[in-house]
Amino acid sequence: MLHTLKQENIGTIALSNLRKEKFAMGYPFMINVSGLPDFQCYFEYPDGSMSLVMLDNSKRDFIEIKKLSTKEAKQILLDNHLI
Repeated sequence: MLHTLKQENIGTIALSNLRKEKFAMGYPFMINVSGLPDFQCYFEYPDGSMSLVMLDNSKRDFIEIKKLSTKEAKQILLDNHLI
C-alpha cells in the first residue's frame, strides 16, 4: 500500500510539473477524460481558460467544440485532481 501511494504521489508531481512546463512555454495542457467520445479532450490554456476540443479529420489539428465557463473548467480540474 505504501509503495502504491508513493507511486501515485510521484505521478501527481510529474503531471503537475508537465502542466507548469506547458504553460511556461505558452502551450495548452491536454486533459484526457475517459468519459469523452473518441478524439475529444480538454485543453487548459495558460490564461486559465479551457475548451473542449476534437481532433480534426486530418488528425493534425484540433477544433474547438466549446469554450467552458470558469465553473465548468474548475470542475474538470477538480474531477481530474489537477487542483
